[in-house]
Amino acid sequence: MLAEDLIAEAPLPSFPASAVDGYAVRATDAGRTLRVLGESAAGRPFEGAVEQASAARVLTGGVVPEGADVVVMVEDVQLAGDTVTVPAGLRPGTNFHKVGDDLRAGDRVLSAGTQLSAAEIGIAAATNRARLPVRRRPRVALMSTGDELVEVGNTPRPGQIPDSNRWALLAALREAGADVKLLGIAPDEPQALRRLVVDALKDADALVTSGGVSVGTHDLVKPLLESLGEVHIGRVKLKPGKPFTFATLPEGRVAFGLPGFPVSSLVTFEVFVRPALRKMQGLAQLDRPTLPVRLGYDARPTPDRTEYQRVTLRREGGELVAETTGSQSSSRLMSLAGAHALVRVPAGDQVLKKGSVVEAMILSLP
Repeated sequence: MLAEDLIAEAPLPSFPASAVDGYAVRATDAGRTLRVLGESAAGRPFEGAVEQASAARVLTGGVVPEGADVVVMVEDVQLAGDTVTVPAGLRPGTNFHKVGDDLRAGDRVLSAGTQLSAAEIGIAAATNRARLPVRRRPRVALMSTGDELVEVGNTPRPGQIPDSNRWALLAALREAGADVKLLGIAPDEPQALRRLVVDALKDADALVTSGGVSVGTHDLVKPLLESLGEVHIGRVKLKPGKPFTFATLPEGRVAFGLPGFPVSSLVTFEVFVRPALRKMQGLAQLDRPTLPVRLGYDARPTPDRTEYQRVTLRREGGELVAETTGSQSSSRLMSLAGAHALVRVPAGDQVLKKGSVVEAMILSLP
């Protein structure tokens, strides 16, 4: 992420550059036969000036010589020896890029908080910037909790399940720009959990945990965060994701306790964690884009909680139509795999009928 505004120190282009292979001439010489003085190639400009009744051959990217105000494409001329006949009706400024057409000196090229992708890197290089001030990636320690978890690839014992959340969250964290340190599966033992977290926080900006934030006797994350800092949020009126926890820790660190159910974990990540990580990087755009979509099904709300329902999208008559991915159980990861969006269904007791227009958080577009 760009840490400061990027300002153009010089115009771009810095010289009049031909957009085609052709001949640089004066528009006032339209329809005449002109003497060819020489050639201007990319990186090898013609040293002289184009005067009345003269022309210079110019290649794409070459400097348009002084005196010329139009470039005639090579296919539009008649060449005979060292003379060229150009067509009538030439217009000044045709077929070349003027100084400063793209940027003028002093223009803001990119704003602070811009995510640097291919085009942004390209324009920075075009302005001859070898180094750019950027924000450091937030360092995130990621762990799963629970004796019921087993590492993916190992054989679960009775009552155990593979730890899918950590790998899903690792992908989500990296996509959000974080530098992630994996802490593995934390045991359901208070002192061992505390040692693991305290050690990880020595070189992390944020802690993200999965599981252990509900109210069971083995839900140890919330009490640990209370002992290390201040818990500001212990549960939210959100479905899925009610047990979501947020805490601030010493030295400006933060902690996000995500629920253990797979969908709850990823939905609360999208709603709360991803925007926070982008804020830490100084990005101007924090949330995923939202678009109005038309429901292709009846959406039943939850009486006391906002719900994010997983949907696929299709294009129909210039609109996006949302279809449910099936059961919206917080443990059914298949409802999120392949989903294009999360439809926001406000709390209430009125069914949102098929055809209603609602807001959707866009994950990807069909």
